[in-house]
Amino acid sequence: MHAIPLRASRAWTFLSIGVAVCLSACQGDAAGLDEAEIIEREVFVAVYVDLRAAALATDEGEITDKARAEVLARHGASETDVLNFAEYHAEDLPFMRQVWDEIEVLLEARRLGMD
Repeated sequence: MHAIPLRASRAWTFLSIGVAVCLSACQGDAAGLDEAEIIEREVFVAVYVDLRAAALATDEGEITDKARAEVLARHGASETDVLNFAEYHAEDLPFMRQVWDEIEVLLEARRLGMD
Protein backbone atom coordinates (compact mmCIF):
# COMPACT_ATOMS: atom_id res chain seq x y z
CA MET A 1 0.00 0.00 0.00
CA HIS A 2 1.28 3.43 -0.87
CA ALA A 3 0.53 6.50 1.19
CA ILE A 4 -0.07 9.79 -0.50
CA PRO A 5 1.66 12.78 1.07
CA LEU A 6 -0.68 15.32 2.62
CA ARG A 7 0.60 17.99 0.20
CA ALA A 8 -0.32 15.83 -2.81
CA SER A 9 -3.69 15.09 -1.24
CA ARG A 10 -4.39 18.79 -0.96
CA ALA A 11 -3.33 19.32 -4.56
CA TRP A 12 -5.77 16.60 -5.63
CA THR A 13 -8.48 18.26 -3.52
CA PHE A 14 -7.96 21.67 -5.09
CA LEU A 15 -7.86 20.14 -8.56
CA SER A 16 -11.14 18.35 -7.87
CA ILE A 17 -12.76 21.53 -6.61
CA GLY A 18 -11.55 23.39 -9.70
CA VAL A 19 -13.01 20.76 -11.99
CA ALA A 20 -16.31 20.82 -10.13
CA VAL A 21 -16.49 24.63 -10.28
CA CYS A 22 -15.68 24.64 -13.99
CA LEU A 23 -18.31 22.00 -14.66
CA SER A 24 -20.83 24.01 -12.70
CA ALA A 25 -20.02 27.20 -14.57
CA CYS A 26 -20.45 25.40 -17.88
CA GLN A 27 -23.66 23.69 -16.80
CA GLY A 28 -25.33 26.74 -15.32
CA ASP A 29 -27.86 25.29 -12.87
CA ALA A 30 -26.19 21.88 -12.67
CA ALA A 31 -28.14 20.69 -15.69
CA GLY A 32 -31.46 21.41 -14.00
CA LEU A 33 -30.93 18.85 -11.25
CA ASP A 34 -33.38 18.78 -8.40
CA GLU A 35 -31.97 18.45 -4.89
CA ALA A 36 -33.98 15.24 -4.46
CA GLU A 37 -31.91 13.71 -7.30
CA ILE A 38 -28.60 14.39 -5.52
CA ILE A 39 -26.91 11.77 -3.37
CA GLU A 40 -26.41 12.59 0.30
CA ARG A 41 -23.19 14.25 1.42
CA GLU A 42 -22.28 11.17 3.49
CA VAL A 43 -22.60 8.94 0.42
CA PHE A 44 -20.44 11.27 -1.69
CA VAL A 45 -17.77 11.43 1.02
CA ALA A 46 -17.75 7.65 1.55
CA VAL A 47 -17.58 6.96 -2.19
CA TYR A 48 -14.81 9.49 -2.78
CA VAL A 49 -12.72 8.25 0.16
CA ASP A 50 -13.09 4.62 -0.92
CA LEU A 51 -12.27 5.48 -4.55
CA ARG A 52 -9.11 7.33 -3.51
CA ALA A 53 -8.11 4.58 -1.09
CA ALA A 54 -8.57 1.97 -3.84
CA ALA A 55 -6.47 4.04 -6.22
CA LEU A 56 -3.74 4.54 -3.65
CA ALA A 57 -3.60 0.80 -3.04
CA THR A 58 -2.33 0.25 -6.58
CA ASP A 59 1.25 0.59 -7.79
CA GLU A 60 0.14 3.12 -10.40
CA GLY A 61 -1.96 5.20 -8.01
CA GLU A 62 -4.96 4.82 -10.32
CA ILE A 63 -8.16 2.91 -9.72
CA THR A 64 -9.16 0.17 -12.11
CA ASP A 65 -12.56 0.13 -13.78
CA LYS A 66 -13.44 -3.02 -11.85
CA ALA A 67 -12.47 -1.50 -8.48
CA ARG A 68 -14.39 1.69 -9.32
CA ALA A 69 -17.50 -0.31 -10.15
CA GLU A 70 -17.16 -2.30 -6.91
CA VAL A 71 -16.85 0.85 -4.77
CA LEU A 72 -19.79 2.53 -6.47
CA ALA A 73 -21.96 -0.61 -6.15
CA ARG A 74 -21.04 -0.98 -2.46
CA HIS A 75 -22.42 2.51 -1.84
CA GLY A 76 -25.37 2.22 -4.20
CA ALA A 77 -24.10 5.13 -6.30
CA SER A 78 -23.10 5.71 -9.90
CA GLU A 79 -20.39 7.84 -11.47
CA THR A 80 -23.17 10.18 -12.59
CA ASP A 81 -24.39 10.47 -8.97
CA VAL A 82 -20.91 11.51 -7.82
CA LEU A 83 -20.48 14.03 -10.64
CA ASN A 84 -23.99 15.42 -10.13
CA PHE A 85 -23.26 15.99 -6.44
CA ALA A 86 -20.12 17.96 -7.30
CA GLU A 87 -21.91 19.95 -10.00
CA TYR A 88 -24.95 20.68 -7.84
CA HIS A 89 -22.94 21.94 -4.87
CA ALA A 90 -20.00 23.49 -6.77
CA GLU A 91 -21.11 27.07 -6.30
CA ASP A 92 -21.49 26.62 -2.53
CA LEU A 93 -17.79 26.98 -1.81
CA PRO A 94 -18.04 26.90 2.02
CA PHE A 95 -20.05 23.67 1.80
CA MET A 96 -17.66 22.06 -0.68
CA ARG A 97 -14.65 23.17 1.38
CA GLN A 98 -16.17 21.33 4.36
CA VAL A 99 -16.77 18.26 2.19
CA TRP A 100 -13.17 18.23 0.91
CA ASP A 101 -11.83 18.86 4.43
CA GLU A 102 -13.82 15.87 5.68
CA ILE A 103 -12.50 13.73 2.83
CA GLU A 104 -8.94 14.83 3.57
CA VAL A 105 -9.29 14.00 7.26
CA LEU A 106 -10.71 10.55 6.49
CA LEU A 107 -7.99 9.79 3.94
CA GLU A 108 -5.31 10.89 6.39
CA ALA A 109 -6.84 8.71 9.12
CA ARG A 110 -6.78 5.72 6.75
CA ARG A 111 -3.19 6.47 5.81
CA LEU A 112 -2.17 6.63 9.46
CA GLY A 113 -4.05 3.39 10.12
CA MET A 114 -2.03 1.68 7.39
CA ASP A 115 1.37 2.77 8.72
